[in-house]
Amino acid sequence: PFRETRALDLENGAGEDFLYMHRKMFLMLKDVYAKAGASPPAGWTALPGAAVPQTVYNEATDSGAKTFVFAPDSSGFMVPPPARDDDVDRMLKSPTFLSGVMRPLSGIFQSPRFLSAMTLGELGNLLEFTIHGWMHVRWTHTLYDLATGDPIGRESLFDIDPKWDDPSNDDLGDFYSSHIHPTFWRLHGWIDDRINDWARVNADRITTDTVDDVPWFAADGTMVQVGQPFYWPTAHHGHHDSHDDEADIRVMEEVMGIMKNVLAPPAPPAAPADATRALLTPARLAFRDALLGVSLPEVVAPAG
Repeated sequence: PFRETRALDLENGAGEDFLYMHRKMFLMLKDVYAKAGASPPAGWTALPGAAVPQTVYNEATDSGAKTFVFAPDSSGFMVPPPARDDDVDRMLKSPTFLSGVMRPLSGIFQSPRFLSAMTLGELGNLLEFTIHGWMHVRWTHTLYDLATGDPIGRESLFDIDPKWDDPSNDDLGDFYSSHIHPTFWRLHGWIDDRINDWARVNADRITTDTVDDVPWFAADGTMVQVGQPFYWPTAHHGHHDSHDDEADIRVMEEVMGIMKNVLAPPAPPAAPADATRALLTPARLAFRDALLGVSLPEVVAPAG
């Protein structure tokens, strides 16, 4: 979604893909919870405060005695400490950034005047590469190897070692595992609500539709550009209706292999190009670079 100048391209429809894909994921999540007879996690209605506690208890109202019960929908949102020697992480996790940047921008994204001036794709792109990326980084917890002191995580975006499939790997700062983290669904619930806000504000200019069982909007070439948003790699022109999990995984592994081959240099260069850095950069840094536009540190290709 970026131009060569690194500026966002708000007209290519990628923002619609971003919003649609995550709405599709929410429907899948709700189906899993429904089959388990449980209630799915609720999205945030407002960004958690800077000093929010990790565990919250609410006073019970159905007892004569004064008791307190655990409140799961309000717990788990304390901001983890920033990564070591990382000024960007420190800034995004600071109370000042929350109050001075994130909170005001969250209000703008709910402003009828602002939303009425946005196409769906523009809204999606702006959300993804501002407050969405900041929320991911803000609530990411960087773990360290006790023996080496190095951050724990995938070596690159193409590291798909089966060890990372363990459910305990819930790194919110990595594309591979972020959806396992409970906060993922809270923040993306907030993002999804902005679609609803946009639809209400522009109700007289758009037509609602259902696309692959997802409540969506009809493409009109103006407010909505994409008739069939992308959400999974497939040979069926973007339509993905497979319920074979193993087949889905094989398709994604094939796609990752193709991407890696495209990015791989014919020989280790002395100064890797930006595209090649994806092969040599830890996944957590590549994730941040993709969402925030933060330049990656210099890396040196391995010898041999």
